[in-house]
Amino acid sequence: MQKKEQEYFADRALYYTARAIVQQGIRGIWDYHLAPVYTVCFMDFVSNSPMLKEFRTDLVLTDLQTRQRVSDRMRIVYLQLPLFDKHTEAECMDIFDCWIYIVKNMNMFEQMPFSEKYPVFRKLAEIGDLRKLSREELELYDEDIKNMRDIYATRKFDEKKGMEIGMAKGMAKG
Repeated sequence: MQKKEQEYFADRALYYTARAIVQQGIRGIWDYHLAPVYTVCFMDFVSNSPMLKEFRTDLVLTDLQTRQRVSDRMRIVYLQLPLFDKHTEAECMDIFDCWIYIVKNMNMFEQMPFSEKYPVFRKLAEIGDLRKLSREELELYDEDIKNMRDIYATRKFDEKKGMEIGMAKGMAKG
């Protein structure tokens, strides 16, 4: 999950997608047959990029003139979670909506939603049950939570400090 925008985020996604493609190469005789590579970028922010204006943006290799897809071997999907417009379980119309709703709201659930309709979510609940983690896994989980909270607190502090500096500059200019 990308928590905060960075200047070359799209280039970073392209780099890791290309790397996964290149790593399929075989030394010696090879016919260049590639398995498809899908990169899904979960973004916990709204991008300033003019290319990314919707909740979901799918990028593929396409001919500019004909708009025909050239290859099905590469796809980059950007999901801007703040733009996901389903706020209740009842609004989720298909399994994709359910997945995104769960990813976006995972920390809020007492019980896993949609598990009666889609058995995959029952399995997800089993996997995500903290009580089943080993001591080492729980320590890693706690460390991740600490890091997430530190990042959040740092970002909030940076925003507050930036506002104070901006206000001071604005007041100085009159």
